[in-house]
Amino acid sequence: MTPAELLEQAQSHFLVLYHNDPEALDRLLREALGKYQDKAGVIEQISLGTLAEIEVPEHFLKIAVAQDATGNYHEASVVDGQIQVTERTSSTKPYTVHYFVDLKSYDLDEVLPQGIVGTVLDYLVALIDIPNTQRTRRILQATGQQGELPTDDVLLARRDQIVQDMENEEAIVPMVVVRS
Repeated sequence: MTPAELLEQAQSHFLVLYHNDPEALDRLLREALGKYQDKAGVIEQISLGTLAEIEVPEHFLKIAVAQDATGNYHEASVVDGQIQVTERTSSTKPYTVHYFVDLKSYDLDEVLPQGIVGTVLDYLVALIDIPNTQRTRRILQATGQQGELPTDDVLLARRDQIVQDMENEEAIVPMVVVRS
């Protein structure tokens, strides 16, 4: 699913969407992706094959860990747009670099990493629901109508629970062996 499709699906959760400014919704989408990035994170990997240096992949945020074919830890750094793994005489190629993904850099039409859509969608719906419910409440008051709406405290608690769920989905950095 792409970020654009995610936003479209989030909007479909509302019978009436008062909070429908495209720029504001895009900001909320980016906020949801950023919150998932900060609280849970996504780790991807790239193999360097027989090389010790490779171009930084798209959506690269930072290195989580680098290892050789036997699982031994290796120092790795980013220099001039290249990931460089420090080789040792005891190294066994290929090297694998696990890195954190920059979710905020995704274009609206790029497919997001698998496994994040459900939680990000829930968080985005919760983010939209807060201002949308506030506007609904003001409209009901202005027109003298009655309606059952969740309180701001309930909406904020729902949002905070989803953040807790994100933390429980935290990406796990692969194990490596550290030898001196």
